[in-house]
Parts: sequence; structure tokens; C-alpha cells
Amino acid sequence: MSQLSRREFLRLATLVGGGAALAACTQATSTTAPQEEAPADEETPQEEAPSGEVVEVSWWNPDVLEWQPSYQGIADMVMANNPNIKVAVGNVPEAEFANKITAMIAANDAPDVWTWYYSTDTARHGFIQELDDLMKGSGVDGAKQWFPICSLRSIYLGKTYGTPRDGVWTAVIYNQDLFDEFGVTYPEDGWTTDDYLEKAKGTTDEAKGTWGTMAGGPGSLSWDVGFCWNLHFEIVSEDGRQVKGLLDSEDSIWAIQWMIDLQDKWKVSPPSGMTQSLGDYPFGSGLVGMADGHAWGFDSIKALTFKFDQLTAPVKPGVSPQAWGDSVQYYMWTGSEHKDEAFEVQKTASSVEGSKIPMEAGHWTAPCPETWLALEADKDHITGPWWIEAQKPTQVPNYLRTEYHFDCVFPEFEGVWTRYIENGERPLDRLVQEAADAAQKCLDERYAESES
Repeated sequence: MSQLSRREFLRLATLVGGGAALAACTQATSTTAPQEEAPADEETPQEEAPSGEVVEVSWWNPDVLEWQPSYQGIADMVMANNPNIKVAVGNVPEAEFANKITAMIAANDAPDVWTWYYSTDTARHGFIQELDDLMKGSGVDGAKQWFPICSLRSIYLGKTYGTPRDGVWTAVIYNQDLFDEFGVTYPEDGWTTDDYLEKAKGTTDEAKGTWGTMAGGPGSLSWDVGFCWNLHFEIVSEDGRQVKGLLDSEDSIWAIQWMIDLQDKWKVSPPSGMTQSLGDYPFGSGLVGMADGHAWGFDSIKALTFKFDQLTAPVKPGVSPQAWGDSVQYYMWTGSEHKDEAFEVQKTASSVEGSKIPMEAGHWTAPCPETWLALEADKDHITGPWWIEAQKPTQVPNYLRTEYHFDCVFPEFEGVWTRYIENGERPLDRLVQEAADAAQKCLDERYAESES
């Protein structure tokens, strides 16, 4: 695959951008075009290192400093097994990580491999290396080695463009001590949205400063939570091109109303401005009855000082339950001059042995079922519920289906909350339909522009 042409890259620079916060690291911002034009790209042949020569592979990530030992541990494993490879780990923990990568590609000086979470259709721009031949040559079979969602997150038009850093699932985590204090019975698998609301009401007490749930905002339907599929909510089609008929469907409007009511009508979820008072990890304050328990940075869950448990998200009556799963990916630049060595980093990082390092540290859970079983994570109090979720069907998350989600879709969707709660506009179905119209128009224009 050739590198990007100058015209293609400068167009891409306005597209590759914002996203939900890569767990525990950074909030991404929309990418803007580099100020200087990049030189036109030409096919860059991969050079083989002379025998005995050490090849340096640059490997970048945007994660918090506490997670860097996991990256370095994997790099050390690569170097121990491959004396001809030196892995230079680069940590860029800032909101401009995606912008920096984009600018470096324009300058023809990007890292060989980096960690990110592009939507699947980002691969169409050509700066991410297709990996199928490298995988076949290295004996890597994603369908056998990784959980299904980990492969789904990397596949575009039947070809593979990433290897998984992790495999993560979410469940509802609840404070058993708080439930006991208020005399609320613990939830059980098979519970419904009515059960959830009842328990959220039962653990909310203004005088004591407790809240029944952290759910309530637009992120509770679109990001790392199980509510979306279990409420039959969908914001954009699997190919990323369609919002109309999904966001404004009867099911989605019902889900939005139910989520808004948690905060606006029932007052069981704190307003966004109050969450800061509960700390960086609100559930850890001990003042929240229920929240989302997920495997990004699950060392925070390990540090809890009160009794807790987890179970699958509640289900809207009549809806078949699904898991919410996701996977951050490792990508290779098409301009890398040492693709075999770069893939050795990806292969190791996504392997059974390599993925043990961050999972044992509590940084993120592994993409390989075999890793979970080797560490007996399927039986663990914290990770066991996620293992159960991992056995259920799931889909590529809504926010990763189109590269324009945070340019076109989410701002309109988020605006529904502002208009309904802060501005008092009614009725909800009109607000959602207008949001869907605006998001669809934006999507149509962006795709038409990028494909012209």
C-alpha cells in the first residue's frame, strides 16, 4: 500500500480527530490541517537491515504515566526475543496526540507504531498499514487468538488494519455497603430498567449527599456503557453513513428520555457540574450507588475500600441483552521503513504473553481469551463479570462507526440534553429529529467532500 498523496493527506488532516477519552489518559480534540503543505508522497520501499544491524522501532502512546511500565515491559519482551530490534517507547500524554501524529505523517516522520482508537472507516485514507500479509507471514490468526470485538475494531472492508491493545467490557458496579445502609436489595441478573430506577431512587439521599447512579448524560448511551444495546438504542449505522432512522427512531427516543429522566425528573444522578465534587473516580467516593465498571484502568476498582459487586446492565423489557465491548488498537504507519520489525512489536503486544503484563498490573484487560484463563481472570471477583460479558454478542460501539462522530454526530446528540434540561425545550421527539437531521446533513457533506 502506498503512502498518502499530498492532497489526500491534507484532506485527512481535517477528518482524523476527536474522540471519547482514551480511558484514563486524554480527551482528544478535532484534528486541524497542518499549517504547511506536506511534500507529495512516493512509494517508499521497505529496506531490510543488514545482518547483525539493530533496527529501531518507534512506538508511541498517549496514556498516563502510571501505565508506562506496561508499555516498557512489552518493549523489553520484544527486545529480549529479537536482539536486532530496539523499541523506543514514546509517551505523549496530551490532548493533541492525534494532531501530532497527523502532522508527523505530513512531514514523513511518523512513529512506526502507535496506540489509538480510530473509527474503522479511517483506514480508507491509506495512512494505516494493512496487516493481513504480515499476520499471515507471522502465523497470527486474529479469529483464533482474540475476542471477536477486538478483531471487529480493526477490520475495514474485509481487511485488517490494527492489532488489539486490549479487550474491554462493561458492567454495572454497585456499592453493597451503600445498598445495605439504605436497606435496598442487591440487583440480580435479568433485572430491568424499572428495577434499576427503583434501586437508584433507594440509594439517593440529598441530606447524606448520596446519588443512586452516575448514569444520566449523553455519554451513558454512546460510550463505554452497556445501556445502549440493552435499551435498543442506536445512533449511527454500522457503516457510519446513516443517522436518520436510527437516532430518531422510537426506540432511541425512548432510551434518551429514560436516560434524561434519571437526572432531570427523578434526580437520582448528579448534574454534570456536581460530579467534580465526587473526585476523579466518583464511584470510589462511596457516595454513589451504581456506576459503570469497565476494564480500562481497573486498578481503581482494585483500590476500593467498600464492598461492591458487578453485573450486566439492565435490559428494557422485550430487548435481547447484549454486551458492550471495545478495543483500543495498535496501528502501523504505511510509511514505516521497517514493517517486519514494527509488526513484531504489534504481534508481541497483542499476544497471550505480552498482554499479561498490563493485565497483571491492572491497567487494561487482555484481548486474548487464553490470557484471561492463564491468569484465572474468569474467576476473579473484579474481572469475572467482564468475562461473562465477553461471551455475549456485541457490536462496534456507536462512537467508532464513523470518523466524523465527534464532528457531526455527537455534538448534535449532546445538544439534545442542553436544549431539554438547560433550555427547557419540548417535546423531546422534535429535538431528537432535528438533531438527527443536522447530523445526517453534516455526515453527507463530509463524506461527499472527502470522496470528491
